[in-house]
Amino acid sequence: MDVAKIISLILGSSLLTALMGFLLLKQSEKITNTVKSRLAWKEKACEAMGSIYFQLQRSSLAFERYVKAKTEEERRFIETEVLYKSNKSVNKLILTQGYLIAPELLENTQKLLNHYDAWIEKYHRLRVSSQSEDKFIFVGPDGYPFPKELEQQLADQYLKLWNELYGK
Repeated sequence: MDVAKIISLILGSSLLTALMGFLLLKQSEKITNTVKSRLAWKEKACEAMGSIYFQLQRSSLAFERYVKAKTEEERRFIETEVLYKSNKSVNKLILTQGYLIAPELLENTQKLLNHYDAWIEKYHRLRVSSQSEDKFIFVGPDGYPFPKELEQQLADQYLKLWNELYGK
């Protein structure tokens, strides 16, 4: 074998090795970016569903306190400062981060959104506009029931994502 062929083989194999290395690097970067993107989505989804879940828990606990309240003043405070603000917060979270909610929860999330829209509307109509003395504001009988199963579904989804992200 002459020197020219040896140099040609060395250069050819070096070029082929460099090209293969470059292609492998690009494929590795693509996989890394895909994994990072999925991880970022999971983190955002976990945060969104966790936030909604904890606001629902806050509302639930406030409602229990409302029922046990001894005075109208206590009930109004709980309704105005906790329930109203929590319900508005859930509405805002769903409207701004709803795209992060798991697809299997969307139907019940829409029901919750309708429930809170109706509740907030009725709250304004009865408390802000007319200063009504009606007891607690319920919109379930008006055709907007609270989707009770959503609370557990959100908790399950939140915990599933949290465990996938951070382990048990």
